[in-house]
Amino acid sequence: MVKALKAKADEYNVPLKYLLSIWSPPGEFKVACSMAWAGDENAQREGEHRSTKNGGTLDPEKYEEYADWLKGGLNMYKNAGIDIYGLSLQNEPLFVESYNSCVYTTFWYCDLLKNVVPSVKAAYPNMKIFGSENMLEMEGAKENYPWFYHAAIKNDSQVLGCLDAFAVHGYTDGVQAIAIANHRDYWSRTREQFSDPTGKPYWMTETSGYLDSWNGNGEKPGAIDLAIAIHAALYYGRASTWVWWQGSELSGISDYCLMSGYQTGKKYSASKHFYRFVRPGSRMVELNSSDKEILGVAFENSVLNNFVVILINPSQTLKAVKLEGNGIPDTFEYYITSNKSDENCISKGNMGKESILLPANSVVTLVNGRYKEQ
Repeated sequence: MVKALKAKADEYNVPLKYLLSIWSPPGEFKVACSMAWAGDENAQREGEHRSTKNGGTLDPEKYEEYADWLKGGLNMYKNAGIDIYGLSLQNEPLFVESYNSCVYTTFWYCDLLKNVVPSVKAAYPNMKIFGSENMLEMEGAKENYPWFYHAAIKNDSQVLGCLDAFAVHGYTDGVQAIAIANHRDYWSRTREQFSDPTGKPYWMTETSGYLDSWNGNGEKPGAIDLAIAIHAALYYGRASTWVWWQGSELSGISDYCLMSGYQTGKKYSASKHFYRFVRPGSRMVELNSSDKEILGVAFENSVLNNFVVILINPSQTLKAVKLEGNGIPDTFEYYITSNKSDENCISKGNMGKESILLPANSVVTLVNGRYKEQ
């Protein structure tokens, strides 16, 4: 699967980065455990587990063997011509699941990093280690952030040195997407509490749970909400990575995928406003608006020599925007997605910076310069 993906990406000169996230160590490396929550100081590791499924935890006596197992997997990818950009030693370390899963307290997770990462890094010094891939709500909510994995990592300089990027998932429980109203608060706090003081970037490495309709239904968010969530991660969290859970399903566009075969929908189009135009190497530039209903973010890319602005108008009224500031181009290519069936990141020609029109309930991307790698 990955080799086929790489071949297609190489054919079209798309510079993919490959991330690996471990869901469970081999069953023979695991022991049974009991823990009430992530910060449980009385948690116990004892008894047999011997399965990749239904939780359990890594036996601390197996750290060296686990490091060797990880390096063996990385070598398999390397021998297939694929260099892994980033590795997470454990996906969602708090949740016991019926599928492949493994749990760690904050203490065990920090111990894992200290004892395993140096050996893996010695073999692959340029690969990024990211974690903990816990929920954004747990790492970012005011009542939660001091008690979970990222606080424990930050408070131990040796552990912090083992991590290249903080990573979260955009759920409340591993399945349900976080309410849109909370994204600004959570992302602002993760940046202020963890990224800014440590200099470590923030990555969002998994989310889903959005409907493929443009608007949500009151219980689940829709495609415009997905655009708002990406904006919050970029603008308030200064996140440098946003990874959707699953690309495609053959049975239709469910809450968990962006496509069904070659069929695309509204979530795909909302994502495309960011993925297609904000290319690797882009740097955020200041963007302010006097209209608080408009959400915006802007980027420059010196390699592509482009300037990209993404604007979201979640209100029910047409908005007119004037872009002001040093270095802003005079004209832009204009792309829009809305609740209209024929507006799916579609080009509407050029528009001057003095009069950018934002229809109600829409996402608009403005591009000046090249956005395709040569």
